[in-house]
Amino acid sequence: MEIGSHSMIHRRPTNLSLSHLSSLSLSTTLMKLAELLLQRVQLQKDLLDQAARIQLNAQVLEGEEPLEDPELVLKEYWATTEELETLQRRVQDINVKSSYDETRTMSHALVRREILRKQVQTLSGILATATANSRYSTKDIKRVAALDVPALREKLSFVKKETQQMDIQIQKRNWNIEVP
Repeated sequence: MEIGSHSMIHRRPTNLSLSHLSSLSLSTTLMKLAELLLQRVQLQKDLLDQAARIQLNAQVLEGEEPLEDPELVLKEYWATTEELETLQRRVQDINVKSSYDETRTMSHALVRREILRKQVQTLSGILATATANSRYSTKDIKRVAALDVPALREKLSFVKKETQQMDIQIQKRNWNIEVP
């Protein structure tokens, strides 16, 4: 979203609350954790939108009026942060109590997935550096990889596959875990 573009500004309806979103859930009886996570994504988007609206209206030319009252949008922002905090706590409580597999909770699985993602990022960066061609002409000193590039590529492939499998399993679990 461009800050200067007034037509791109999305305003969060003031009557849309977490309880209202809960009633819009796909499940007719109990909400699933995945639905709660979708609400979290929406609240995070709302916060970004509200911050952009506050910044857009935080300062105006002398004698001009802002497009909307930044104080009201700021109040909306604080209310949304409270909703998000409440929802985050709820998600955390559910993840601590829910099993991912026979030996791990969802919380443990999420920590593992985060570590795997960091490993993918780091290995990708190392491989990019180790395989970069920094020699511009045949007269320049040739730089060579100091690491076993094929072994690193194999490890990266393994870690990516494990990350993908965890992502799939976590998504499946999210749609099976009922929210009390």
